Amino acid sequence: MQFIFFGKYFTSLYSNFLLRDIRAEFQSAVEQFSSSKNEQANSVLSTYAVSYDAPVFAFTEDYSVIGQGLFNYLSILTVRVPGVGICRILISGLNEMPNINLNDILTIEAVRVGESNYFEPYSILSTNNIYLYRQTERAKSTKTMTATSNWYTKNEGSLLNNRARIIYDLMKACLIKRKDIKTYLAAITKEPFTDKRGTSYYIISESRRKDGVVTYFVTIRPIVVSNSEVRYFSNYFYTVYCILGILLIAAVFILSRKLSAPIVRLSNVTSKLASKDFSVRANVNLQNEVGQLSASINVMADNLQAAMEELQQSAEIAKVNEKRMKLLLADLAHEFKTPLGIISLYSEVIENGMFEKEPAYYFGMCRMRN
Repeated sequence: MQFIFFGKYFTSLYSNFLLRDIRAEFQSAVEQFSSSKNEQANSVLSTYAVSYDAPVFAFTEDYSVIGQGLFNYLSILTVRVPGVGICRILISGLNEMPNINLNDILTIEAVRVGESNYFEPYSILSTNNIYLYRQTERAKSTKTMTATSNWYTKNEGSLLNNRARIIYDLMKACLIKRKDIKTYLAAITKEPFTDKRGTSYYIISESRRKDGVVTYFVTIRPIVVSNSEVRYFSNYFYTVYCILGILLIAAVFILSRKLSAPIVRLSNVTSKLASKDFSVRANVNLQNEVGQLSASINVMADNLQAAMEELQQSAEIAKVNEKRMKLLLADLAHEFKTPLGIISLYSEVIENGMFEKEPAYYFGMCRMRN
């Protein structure tokens, strides 16, 4: 059961908890940025980036990039274009760039990233070398510039560099093609993003209105659930299961005692009723079937007690009647005893022939006695 829980629910649940905390941290940094002055505001985003290895890309609703923030972690070819000034070409991830000859006069075809002096290059050429050439459709705002006085800033390899590049690759299409920012951010933040190495990231965005201008903030944070978290929570759940098991056993014991106590009382009452003790009553005042059974037993006890009282009264009446019958029989026996004795005597006289007068005389005497 526990492995099913971890396999199906734990990763999602743990990721949601982490994402909630990450959003809270990012919202706090955005609030500090919004309430700070310009110099302090930039340091807030830098501090957040260093603390969480999560660069922050800030730009306004009119596609103006705020500060250098994100671009400080990208490799940039800085060039001076006559009549234009300093332009910064974003070349992170282009393996050919470290071999560029900075003394060459470069012909660069690039498109501006939002309202900034940063450019996404399509081609970088010199007289003798092709450093970059992309066979992709050029944007309408693509510019071709001839650059001199070049210098190259390399930022590659660290977590901040890699994550800054991921954010830039995701956001450059929005700024270059001037897509609807809210719709675009809703699309890229809806599902986790997975890079070429298989690492999953959440793109997190926030927006704040300051001085009538909406500013958008975008960062990237990985959410990784490793075996260490699973083992930690596995031990945690074992402890929880033990505690719950003990509580369950205690609850079952208490409930069983609570449920069986009325049954035991009813059993004792019925045992006394069976031994003809009809004075006992079942005092179980519950609003359930046990309470109904208790009331039924009490009714039965009342009826049995009334029946026994009637039987006792009948028995007493029968004893009185029997005593009267005996007295009646005794009186009758006494009353019959004298005449029967006379009759018996005269019968013996007649039978033995000891009479002096005629038998009719003696029979008449018997009738007179009766």
